Amino acid sequence: MRCENDTHTAELPGMPALPVRPPRTTQAQRMQLMGYEAPKERARCESCVHSWGDSYPMIRCNRGDFPVHRGGLCREWEKVR
Repeated sequence: MRCENDTHTAELPGMPALPVRPPRTTQAQRMQLMGYEAPKERARCESCVHSWGDSYPMIRCNRGDFPVHRGGLCREWEKVR
């Protein structure tokens, strides 16, 4: 497919036209299209209202009363208000 105002491109008989290239996207646009979430943006035990503790080795689940792993997540997760 060619732009209707294009007067420089020649069409050769018997040769199929090249497909139109998709528009270029930025890295941020591609990340958004893939649904990428950085570690600090996604739901995890460290950002849950039920967690308590000062740092990673000491974080525990207050509701379940057990230590949590980095990046862990359960069905009871609630966003910190």
